[in-house]
Amino acid sequence: MIKEKVGIIGCGWLGYRFAQYLKDYFEIHSTVTSPGKIKTLTSEGFHPELVNFEKTNNDAIGWQPWEKLHLLDHIIITVPLFSRRIDRDRLNARIRNISRFIAAFNGSLTLMSSVGVYQQVSGAVTEDMLPAKEVEGEKEITKLFRQVNILRLGG
Repeated sequence: MIKEKVGIIGCGWLGYRFAQYLKDYFEIHSTVTSPGKIKTLTSEGFHPELVNFEKTNNDAIGWQPWEKLHLLDHIIITVPLFSRRIDRDRLNARIRNISRFIAAFNGSLTLMSSVGVYQQVSGAVTEDMLPAKEVEGEKEITKLFRQVNILRLGG
């Protein structure tokens, strides 16, 4: 049986859990920022690549789409594109570089976001209270990839 291929952008604590769950059903390709994770992920049958999405404007000029992009059926982005604890310039670099990395992707795309976008709201919340077009990170991705599904996670 030929497995569909999933790309996980950011195989950190969240991406790794997705990879673990999906590995029996999909061939997993991922990006990591730590060279130490390459050996571990490879030994588990994943196909990791070392990529740093936080390069500055000058460094990002040569960004090319992911070489595996044409092979992938699905992409899951688990790299945070919104955070009150991370410098805005760093987040903007991530957004810009990830967008270039998956530029022409037309398959299924899921962005893991956070309920932290709601700031100090208490009680029940809905996505209508704060649409993606008003959230940094989400709005840039939705402009480029109309097929994106956004999941706002909370814990």
